[in-house]
Amino acid sequence: MAVLCDDVRQEASGKQTVIGMYVGGITVEIPESERDGVRPHGIVVNLWMPFQIPEAGLATIEVKVIGPDPSIELSFSAEMLFEEAPPDHEQSSVTFQKLPIKVDKEGDLKILFKNAGDSEWQTLKNIPVKINSPKQATIPAAKIVSCKSVDNEGK
Repeated sequence: MAVLCDDVRQEASGKQTVIGMYVGGITVEIPESERDGVRPHGIVVNLWMPFQIPEAGLATIEVKVIGPDPSIELSFSAEMLFEEAPPDHEQSSVTFQKLPIKVDKEGDLKILFKNAGDSEWQTLKNIPVKINSPKQATIPAAKIVSCKSVDNEGK
């Protein structure tokens, strides 16, 4: 799982708040007069990735962001040191901040991931990028129409 967003904030309680999450796509407004291929355009985003903590020791992950022009690739990695083995199913996350993404054409933004030493990349997310669409392509949010409490016996 990967979340592309505008910001990730660490709360005093230890919780993380993801702000401005891109759900169905990204729309970049570029005036027609500036779409000349000479002036660069882009966005700056954060990439938040939850993961299961491995055994104690050093864990290194590698990430690639490709596109929307497939010839443009941004690669980076993170080394994380876990001093002791975590309890079962312990979760953590890593945030890559202020990633500059060049956007001069429409296409898919692909986020790939692998553990250091692995030979194959896993696709975490494909995000469509549109230029000058009238509104952002989003998945409609669900609206809760009723909510009811259930006790331990299903009543």
